[in-house]
Amino acid sequence: MNLPILEPILKRVLHSQTAKNILRKQGKRIVDYPTGEHKKIVDLLKLKKIDLVLDIGANEGQYASYLRTIGYKGAIISFEPLNGVFEKLQIKASKDPLWSCHQLALGDKEETTIINVSENSQSSSLLEVKSFDYGVKSGMNYVSEQQVTVKTLDSLFAEITKGYNNIYLKLDVQGFEKKVLDGAQESLQSVTGVQFEMAFEELYKGEFLFNDVIDYLKERSFHLCALKNGFHNQETGKLYEADGIFYKM
Repeated sequence: MNLPILEPILKRVLHSQTAKNILRKQGKRIVDYPTGEHKKIVDLLKLKKIDLVLDIGANEGQYASYLRTIGYKGAIISFEPLNGVFEKLQIKASKDPLWSCHQLALGDKEETTIINVSENSQSSSLLEVKSFDYGVKSGMNYVSEQQVTVKTLDSLFAEITKGYNNIYLKLDVQGFEKKVLDGAQESLQSVTGVQFEMAFEELYKGEFLFNDVIDYLKERSFHLCALKNGFHNQETGKLYEADGIFYKM
């Protein structure tokens, strides 16, 4: 099927008044994507000329896939320590010539340690979950443990970022963010932007909270430019976490 030939025809059909009327009756409409907060994120990536994203806490590659969906075309390096999860990440990354991955956790020192594996693998953490009722309902409860290798970003940064000009650091490490940043003090001097999963209350014991994140990054010349809603209680609507997008200014 020749998609380039069909594309203008499909556009005319989708944007016709008949199509709009049908969708309107279903409470839907056609809009350009990305929209809203997604457009703000990709606009900032373009404005700051980001050419490499370090995806720390990649899980199965959801974030990297999201970046491609919203139009980011630069390089991505993902880090994920969990065995089975990393295999799925590796399969996805192998299909993208500008996406590579490493089976590592990042922290403030180099060591071999134990990670708590949650029922929902995205909630797995090197920290303990703080006891609260919604934790079990969200799949944060632990089902096993794995031994993982931890390195500092500073020990890797010069080699993996060679040839790139504007680096974007994304952290989604379930309460371990402060440890990752403490092991990246030299690296942060060469980082243009940071995306940080910020907690509004303590879900993991000893984690970095929202106000602390703002102050920590501001001291290093990173300023909040956008927000992206994250984990919330579906029963009450209470927001537990949100991603803060920070750029150096």
